[in-house]
Amino acid sequence: MGHRSHSLRVEGDSFKHLWEDKEVVIAILEDLEALRAEAAKLQIEGRQLAKPELPDWLARVDQWTTRAKNKLAHLHPAEAGNFTTLGVYDPKLSAGTKIVSNDHQTALLNLIRRIDILAEIRDRWTTTGS
Repeated sequence: MGHRSHSLRVEGDSFKHLWEDKEVVIAILEDLEALRAEAAKLQIEGRQLAKPELPDWLARVDQWTTRAKNKLAHLHPAEAGNFTTLGVYDPKLSAGTKIVSNDHQTALLNLIRRIDILAEIRDRWTTTGS
């Protein structure tokens, strides 16, 4: 897999005040990318849980969600709000996913959506180059 570099996108006067703190913003975006990778691991782990493992997994998903939401609040309150409310979405579970409860299914679907939201935020706030 090739390495992609990211640089901050600043359009006109939009986010001009953030440009002055671009290193801070870039650090937040890097932290969000690490959180997105962590969520992907949680999603994979959550696909094949045994019922006794569910409470611990749900707690870790909740902790991840709180950390990601708090990090997003440092970037922009609207981003944190979108991440919290999830918007309208229809994610699909991967084939072979074993659901052990309604809470498990809801957490997996929300995790999938939040992974997508973090990717959308990354794309909105950055430009990519090779």
